[in-house]
Amino acid sequence: EELLSKYSTTIRFFHACGSIPQLDLRLRGWLAVLRFDSNSESVADRLEDVTEAAQVVVASESLREMLRFVLSIGNVLNDSSRNLRNAKGFRLKELQKLSSLMKAGYQPGGAGMDAAQSSLLAFVATTIHEHEASIKTAKKTTGSTDGDSSAAPSALFSEVFLEEMAIVEDACRVDLAVLATDLKELRGHVNMCNDFVKRAEKLAEKKKKENLEAEKNGDDDVAISTFHDFSKRSSEEVTALEEEFETMNSALQAMSLYLGEGGNAAASEEGPTELLSHIAQFSIELQRVKTAAAVAAK
Repeated sequence: EELLSKYSTTIRFFHACGSIPQLDLRLRGWLAVLRFDSNSESVADRLEDVTEAAQVVVASESLREMLRFVLSIGNVLNDSSRNLRNAKGFRLKELQKLSSLMKAGYQPGGAGMDAAQSSLLAFVATTIHEHEASIKTAKKTTGSTDGDSSAAPSALFSEVFLEEMAIVEDACRVDLAVLATDLKELRGHVNMCNDFVKRAEKLAEKKKKENLEAEKNGDDDVAISTFHDFSKRSSEEVTALEEEFETMNSALQAMSLYLGEGGNAAASEEGPTELLSHIAQFSIELQRVKTAAAVAAK
């Protein structure tokens, strides 16, 4: 102590750190304990978002209606093509291609602008908006709608679609690879704290057998008890998250199969994140056109 007193505070600090057993493991353990609740909550939220989005896609009638309407427009536009007309379906990635088929920039009611100058995606969204606006007008003037409604979507179904697809917009922002890594990291933190406890218990047992007097270290006692309780509690939480992760994967597989991308989402040409992104981007474009139309009508 007298020798150490001659050195600076920094040197004395690092000397004291060197005397603490398993310092690196101890520090990483405390950090894991402090961050566990927020990290596990983040993983749980992302798991819930993606699982719910996949389930919504499969169950949504408004999405089916929307895709049928897009298909009907495509068949009308391709009526002169023997190979493309009367299509029975299309891949979701085609929705993204629509935005590059025509020049973007069309706004409903914009001066000097027409559908031919817009992207086809904007044209589809505009057609849906105009269809629903005509139905609303007809209802106000006659109290009913005329004509064959079997080939057209039900009135205001796009509003239901936008409401249901809001969760999809959130889910497509989730990086599934990062989510899997974060979940594995949580399990790793639990195992690390559990290892610390086991090593400390083995060391105490060894000292006991060798009749060595155990050093009194209050922090050791706190660390061991804290890490022991943390390992037991957090292990159960991580196990529940791992089960939710499997549920999410099953939901994504079901969604992928439903959308015609095969039963194995991981091996699909279009991954689940891309599939969700296609739907979300179309939803955003539809909302943009509807908002622009509402502003122009005022």
